[in-house]
Order: sequence, then structure tokens, then C-alpha cells
Amino acid sequence: MWDPHRLMIAQLRTYARQIENAGGPEGIWGFIDGTIRGISRPVKRQEDYYIGYKKGHGIKFQAIMTPDGLISHLNGLWYGKVGNWKAWVESYISDIIELIFADMEEVDKLWLYGNSRYHNTSGIIGAITKPPSGRLTEEEKYHNQAMARLRIAVEHGFDKVLQL
Repeated sequence: MWDPHRLMIAQLRTYARQIENAGGPEGIWGFIDGTIRGISRPVKRQEDYYIGYKKGHGIKFQAIMTPDGLISHLNGLWYGKVGNWKAWVESYISDIIELIFADMEEVDKLWLYGNSRYHNTSGIIGAITKPPSGRLTEEEKYHNQAMARLRIAVEHGFDKVLQL
């Protein structure tokens, strides 16, 4: 659930400065990703929970990790086969983010960063994907590698929850 008392524009700007100081680009305030947790095969509607590439059943959660080490927003439960982008769209977080930045110029807005499964749209940007021509430039490759090192914080957040 979105915490409007903590995730205000001033705090998002502080997060963006922290990410920039850690080697990230300007204007990124947090990282988003989804995770699947395996479950036993359900008796009813098992096809909804079946994840073909994992060859099992599961439920999906999506989280936003901020530089202070907190999972600042967690949403879910989705059927395991729901993709990260669909979870993003159905979460309505983009509507909340649009309201926060509604009165700002485009250059002053801040962004969440996700992997390549997230599309560049209101409030979120994803990793640079290969163009139809087939190759990323060296600069684009470097950008994706640098951001992957920072974005791993979301995975660590999921692991921490499982440990505790």
C-alpha cells in the first residue's frame, strides 16, 4: 500500500540524490520488480497459478525498494503467470505517481527504474532493450550494467523478507 505520509515529493527527491550519489543517473528515486513465491498445486484453478517457465505454481508480488533499504511499497497477490508489466498496470501506482508530479515540468519529474519488462511510461523507466537492428551501443550496455548493480537492491529486499 502506498504511504502518502512518507513517499512525498521531498522524500522522493532525497532518494533520487542518494541513487545519483551511488553512481546512478539523475532522477531515479527507487527500483521496482516482481517476485514469484512457489505454492503447492491448488485444487481449484491450478492453471491460473501455473508458471510454465518455472514448471510449478506460484503467486506474484511486486515491490518498490528505496535507497534507505525499505520496501516502500508492496502489492500483490497476482496469479503466478501474471507478468511484471501487467502487475504494474493493475496496481494503479502510475496513477498515484502522476498525481504527485501533476504540476511539474517533465524535466523535474522523478522515475522508478525496473528491468526490461517495464516499459518507459508515466513514472517508470525500464532497462534499454535491443533495437530491431539487433545491438546496443557500448554506452547503452554500460548503462544497463550500472543500473543492474543498483537495481539488485530489490532482489536483496525480497531475500531479506524470506530470511526474516
